[in-house]
Amino acid sequence: MKNPTSVFFLILFFFFTSCSNKDNSTANIETSKKSAKRELIKESGYSLWLEIGILEDGVPVLTADKNSLIEAVNKNHLEESGIGPILENVSIDEIENSFYLTFLGPEVKVSFYVQKRSNNTLLAASGTSCKTTACSQEHRGCIPSYPNNPAGEAGIGICTPCANGGDCSKTVSGISLLE
Repeated sequence: MKNPTSVFFLILFFFFTSCSNKDNSTANIETSKKSAKRELIKESGYSLWLEIGILEDGVPVLTADKNSLIEAVNKNHLEESGIGPILENVSIDEIENSFYLTFLGPEVKVSFYVQKRSNNTLLAASGTSCKTTACSQEHRGCIPSYPNNPAGEAGIGICTPCANGGDCSKTVSGISLLE
């Protein structure tokens, strides 16, 4: 019979080697799952987009709950900027061949860019908004614009100026301002 000490160390070595390989393979699987998830979000381009409506015969129809949207934007703008707009209405507007989710209050307007997908669903870029009290009645004033960048990309783009020269502010968030 072989030396019992050698057999013991051989079994012990085999045991540690097996456990070690198992842990590494599990870690590799988890890492590859995380990488695939990040790539999917990056490739889709819709990580901070929220489905809010549909185009029916070329007309935008809001399918999201209006009250929930208004409540969320009021709450999130208060948290982000310390200034809480008092919004009362929401609609999807078409301005110069682009769509916008527009919130209106007595003296304030908050706008989000909206993109149409191939299946006619409408998605709002929910991480970036434009807000004004100076030109809240202007149709084209203080809306998100992406002249040289991918439309709706969070943090990129500008807010169009108010025609009357009034203030327009851009809010950028890493979370959805619509939820």
